[in-house]
Amino acid sequence: MRHELHAKPNQSTHDSRHSDHSRADGNRCAVLFFAAASTRLGGTRAQWTLLGVAIAFLLAGTVVLATFPIDL
Repeated sequence: MRHELHAKPNQSTHDSRHSDHSRADGNRCAVLFFAAASTRLGGTRAQWTLLGVAIAFLLAGTVVLATFPIDL
């Protein structure tokens, strides 16, 4: 009975949370990459296209981050 009081946290919950944050970090890197790459292109149209891709990643990442479950 004593072991039940001091149970370890669920490992699958920890792995899931770690995975979610890894995806958020990857998304952040993609946003920064596309935003920086857009400044290196010569054509205005190509710059705006890559900047649009960066904004799309930013919006998608914000939605995913906002819907992460919160453990209290």
